[in-house]
Amino acid sequence: MNISEASKIVGISSYTLRYYEKIGLIKNIVRDKCGNRQYEKNDIEWIRFLMKLKDIRMPITQMKLYAELRYKGNETIGQRSEMLKVQKEQLLKRIKELTEGVELLDRKLEIYKKIGGNKNE
Repeated sequence: MNISEASKIVGISSYTLRYYEKIGLIKNIVRDKCGNRQYEKNDIEWIRFLMKLKDIRMPITQMKLYAELRYKGNETIGQRSEMLKVQKEQLLKRIKELTEGVELLDRKLEIYKKIGGNKNE
């Protein structure tokens, strides 16, 4: 599929795909005889994975390192696995902090409900 089709599938702009290629997050995209990028299924899966890393706030520097290791092959699986473990720990910490924040707000809202109700209802 061409870059326009790929960008629609993964939900990011063609410009962003080109940028990710420029900074090394995406490599080895096949080109047709006219020089146009032709994305394959495995490229789309990789880009979706990158988008998830971005969604969970992995820093771009870490994403670049992860991509570099990935392109080196299976001998880097241990390093990549460790990077994902660290990211998972950070994500779990954020989930805990957010859960505690929601619980704090629930307690405060319950207090307000008991002492005066919600005047906006």
